[in-house]
Amino acid sequence: MSDEATQEVEETEEAGGLISKEEAINIAEEQGGSR
Repeated sequence: MSDEATQEVEETEEAGGLISKEEAINIAEEQGGSR
């Protein structure tokens, strides 16, 4: 996973808090696209 995707996951967790890391990764991949 790219650093950019990891950063998105961390930001998503900070913003939401209720979302699981796995779900956040899926969202980041959908938004950023797989690379």
